[in-house]
Amino acid sequence: MRRTLERLWVGPDGTPRPVSEMMAWERVELVNEDPVACAMYINRIFDVIMNVLADRNCSPFRPYVIRDYFKRVEFQ
Repeated sequence: MRRTLERLWVGPDGTPRPVSEMMAWERVELVNEDPVACAMYINRIFDVIMNVLADRNCSPFRPYVIRDYFKRVEFQ
């Protein structure tokens, strides 16, 4: 998500500014300007976490793994 948002933010001289150099309100502004990118990022993070929990080799709850789960994505 950071790379996506960095591409959207250009400094006053026309060069991209790294997110790490931005003030907190500037980062909030980036998130407010592109909520779809943030929703896609959060959805991807959730998928990665669920894949780790469902993997027999990587699960922190070994020997138990998650077999089924329910996920609901809503847009308003």
